[in-house]
Amino acid sequence: MLLDFNPPLAGKTLVYDVTVQKKLKTKEEKVGALIHRRIPIAEAAKFKLVFEEKALSVEMPEETFYLEGVQVAKRGVSLDVQKFFLI
Repeated sequence: MLLDFNPPLAGKTLVYDVTVQKKLKTKEEKVGALIHRRIPIAEAAKFKLVFEEKALSVEMPEETFYLEGVQVAKRGVSLDVQKFFLI
């Protein structure tokens, strides 16, 4: 048996056509998008954000408490916020 793990588009130049649907302007919108990227099962609006001088507190909705991999997702959100907002 021979297995080929190379995807059919490997080594090829890909061109994408994208449309920007919305520009995120506020810190709340941007952090909400970062959270939703890591925890897509819950709407970004369900997370409560509290910005302080050099800190951000995030209150998660109850529906996210028992998600598989939620601890990894929380760590990812933390790293994303630190990377993009330098908090």
